Amino acid sequence: MRDDFCLFIQTHGRPNNIPTLKSLEKAGYTGKYYLVIDNEDEVSKEYYKNYGDKVIMFNKEEIGKTFDIGDNKDSVVDRKTITFARNACFEIAKDLGITYFMELDDDYTRFEYVFNKKGEFKHIQIEDLDKVLEAAVKFYIDSGADCVAFAQGGDFIGGKNGMGKNIKIKRKAMNT
Repeated sequence: MRDDFCLFIQTHGRPNNIPTLKSLEKAGYTGKYYLVIDNEDEVSKEYYKNYGDKVIMFNKEEIGKTFDIGDNKDSVVDRKTITFARNACFEIAKDLGITYFMELDDDYTRFEYVFNKKGEFKHIQIEDLDKVLEAAVKFYIDSGADCVAFAQGGDFIGGKNGMGKNIKIKRKAMNT
């Protein structure tokens, strides 16, 4: 895997249950990754105990000052959203000297292709995620896009005849 790339796995309150790590291993990922936690996580010590220098903590209140959460309620902003961690990753990447990164949730159970080589709808486990991510970074660079994302399982609800099969580009980028 390229040296200027890493995965940021956002997690909170579950240091002993991060399915994404096992899924990455099963998919053959060999590159850098970090677990991104916030300073309001009551079990942060367990993360450090379990994962050591793979854990990076950010200050939730401080990162919250750098963007508008989009909450127009008069009450105190509810900080129970992944938005803080997602935005913190940009500064974390700069601090680590990382040029390209991918953000993942902590609960992925599988990385797969949804179509086989014949274009048929079929779930196939990825076995060389490094190769897939290298291609994604190359596509990102060559395309001039601001962001590139992978589809989620929910994008294919309805199977081969579902709405997702004909969508080429979406304006949303979630999780990845």
